Amino acid sequence: MIPTRAAARATAGLPSSTLAISSFALAQSPPINKVIFRSEPKSVEPSPPSTLLDRRSISMSAFSDPSFDFRRYFEARPRHSSEIYSRVLQYHQGAHGTLLDLGCGPGISFFPLAGHFERSIGTDPSQGMLDQGPAAWEQYKSSNPSQASSLSSAKVQFVQSSAEDLGMLPDQSVDLITAATAAHWFAYPQIWKELGRVLKPNGTVAFWTYGTNYLPQHPDLWPMMKEFMSSYADFLGPYWPQPGRRLLENLYVDIPFPEDESVWDTSSAERRMHSLSAPGVPQIRSPELDFSMSQPMSFSSLNSYFHTSSASSRYKAQHPSSSVAGQDEAAAADMIDLHVQKLREAVLRQRAQGMGTQEGLDDDHVRVAWPLGLMMIRKLKQS
Repeated sequence: MIPTRAAARATAGLPSSTLAISSFALAQSPPINKVIFRSEPKSVEPSPPSTLLDRRSISMSAFSDPSFDFRRYFEARPRHSSEIYSRVLQYHQGAHGTLLDLGCGPGISFFPLAGHFERSIGTDPSQGMLDQGPAAWEQYKSSNPSQASSLSSAKVQFVQSSAEDLGMLPDQSVDLITAATAAHWFAYPQIWKELGRVLKPNGTVAFWTYGTNYLPQHPDLWPMMKEFMSSYADFLGPYWPQPGRRLLENLYVDIPFPEDESVWDTSSAERRMHSLSAPGVPQIRSPELDFSMSQPMSFSSLNSYFHTSSASSRYKAQHPSSSVAGQDEAAAADMIDLHVQKLREAVLRQRAQGMGTQEGLDDDHVRVAWPLGLMMIRKLKQS
């Protein structure tokens, strides 16, 4: 008889070291292939403390720069899909006392969950990010009057802390731990021990992310998007901090679940993700199979989204006197401005040919989509 905690792995025909796949994901996703699901790569093997600190300092360098525009970053980030929150709440079987969000930034990722918990704590290594939190929380409450009752009683606080050192929290004090587009910077497998310490029995850990964005109504323009933003290509690619960016682009399939069956209910491990046709490449030809989020954006907002990325910050830090890579230093526009301009021109050409016109957006707007990845696991009811 198959042990309960190993059933998910065995049923999928995967070795015990391979990441567990939820039955829902198997039923709803395209056929599994080696690109989408594979064993843990070397990038997530245990690393010495000095290496982990180096990675963290690289990822945080942009956010530690006093010239970094935190408000512009906050305003340029897409808001996470309501489907994510519904899935997390449906999956969670524990109490609704304390929510802990890791790498929270200005907090926009956990606000939709705050009304479901008595207390919410957002942590982030960057004090500059956290400084945006209180105002962002007030803005969120005022923008959601239908939730006024639950939000007014919710207690929200922000604490500067890394995800791997939660010394301010007692043992077994948290019901739900989340991380939105932040888990690719955590130290694995070391972090699972600390999360297991602070999480209550039957509590939940949920990590989710979005990958490289694309234009769902203009799939033929994906090569242009990938060439510019992907870490597998040129332009901004070489300036993405690694290995974090590739973990994100692959929608967290390479992040390992914990294996300590004395602490974690490993049979509860679930993944849901947008299909990938290659590493870091979302499959965008089958929208009925998508696990994605999308929103209309102005090209100006898309420009800000690109400009506030960590890759853009690192590029500007390494090329302070050059506007466009390989071009005259006196050029007025940088490479992001030129890319967005070319993208807009390509979209308008396609619309003139009748493509991508179904939504009726004006010439200054386009629908942008992001592929999603979600991983969840529960702590044992008794450990």
